[in-house]
Amino acid sequence: MEISTLSDRYDVKQTLSKKPGRQSYLALDRQTQDFVIVKVLIFSYDFDWDDLKLFEREATILRTLNHPAIPRYRDSFELDLPNFKGFALVQDYIDAKSLEMHLQAGRTFDETEIKQIAEAVLEVLIYLHQQNPPVIHRDIKPSNILLANRSAHSTGQVYVVDFGSVQNSVFTEGSTWTITGTYGYAPLEQFSGRAVPACDLYALGATLIHLVTGQHPADLLEQDLQIQFDQTIAISFSLKRWLRRMTEPSLKQRFSSTQEALQTLNALQSDGELVITNKPIGSKIVVTKNPEELQILIPPMSVRSQPNRPKLLERARKSSLFPSFVRSLPTPLLIIVLIVFGIYYAVIGLLMFLIPILGWLLFAVVATILLFAPFIVVFSYSRLRLQLIRNGTLEQDYIVLCREFLGLQLSRSTSRLDRAQIRIQVLNQIMKTYRADNINCYSILSELIIWVDNQKYVLGNLTPLELDWLSQELSDWLNLPIERCEIPMIQRVPPQNEDTQIRSAP
Repeated sequence: MEISTLSDRYDVKQTLSKKPGRQSYLALDRQTQDFVIVKVLIFSYDFDWDDLKLFEREATILRTLNHPAIPRYRDSFELDLPNFKGFALVQDYIDAKSLEMHLQAGRTFDETEIKQIAEAVLEVLIYLHQQNPPVIHRDIKPSNILLANRSAHSTGQVYVVDFGSVQNSVFTEGSTWTITGTYGYAPLEQFSGRAVPACDLYALGATLIHLVTGQHPADLLEQDLQIQFDQTIAISFSLKRWLRRMTEPSLKQRFSSTQEALQTLNALQSDGELVITNKPIGSKIVVTKNPEELQILIPPMSVRSQPNRPKLLERARKSSLFPSFVRSLPTPLLIIVLIVFGIYYAVIGLLMFLIPILGWLLFAVVATILLFAPFIVVFSYSRLRLQLIRNGTLEQDYIVLCREFLGLQLSRSTSRLDRAQIRIQVLNQIMKTYRADNINCYSILSELIIWVDNQKYVLGNLTPLELDWLSQELSDWLNLPIERCEIPMIQRVPPQNEDTQIRSAP
């Protein structure tokens, strides 16, 4: 069926697509001399009235939209030709290839391009979702996103096209809906008739996953309806986490709005920022993980290179009560020697009991050593075990932190995991010392804290690299952002001459 002219105005130049009951043409508008796209719905023997509803809705909604990334509505009219009857919709023609065409041509997309495309499409979705009532596209996929005017420093202008599945009514229970969407891109709730703005977020996330993997989302593995793509791509953990949240099967765990998705995307770490994704060299910490469980095992301090040793041991190393060779012993031997010296000084103290001051002083030293030595031994030889268990339901998901010594559990804390109540926090206390024009900054406390509601689970005594590594592992597994908090502590040291003047003042 060849058509040369439509409505005595549009000269057909090329047939762009042919589907049962639908055709699209590239045409020249005689009045404006502009190229346009003419979409035609044909009344045939297998005509579906739902198609007519969607076609009329598309034309009605496009009349009201005005966005530079959405092809402008131009005209619509009925067709009454000898060969067929139907409806026609006319829009601006965009001279650009779709993402699907780029994929078929073998093009790959890096992380920067993925972010630029995501940001551009989210801007369009924000505009659509802010309409009253919200306009839901319901068919975001690579073939419906165009790229034009690409340059060396930019992905190009992004356009969102094909509003043939659009919905502009708020879902209510008991309502009748036309179910539409593309398998692999549309979320489960959309196929059950519950199309909401977050459906477009899922479709965009699936589209971006297609771009970074080169595979159709339906061809990728799934775990509890979640698209599994982590092992097939080389992008940052933060972008992986963002994509996973975009494609969460549960509406409650997806971004609550398009604005939130865009804000989170813009807050992702820049390409030049260091992200610790591998275990630091020399670290004794063991991390094991799978989709159901994440376990972090922090070995005893005695076998680790620790930035924060017990203060009592550090004071013992500096004390003049012990010979230099004792002060240089490894931590385990030093603890044993301290106990022996404690007993030795206790005996001397008893012999010198007649000299009260010296005797009581020695007893004080002995008491301190004997009192704290067992705690130091336990602290130095106990290990921390953090477990996060995920069994598919919130009632069975939980977190466990326990301290173990010689195979025995010294302490154990447990909470149920509710992602809405979990926060990952990296806490740094920074000491700033001011002396004249010289400023020294150093960390005096670094902790990784997992908040579950008001209960906190603390992992301390970590090196900076271990801190960043473990926080990234937790953030990646829980699909949650990292909160970084710095608490400055200021110490002002007066210059030497000022100090002298103060002491010599009468």
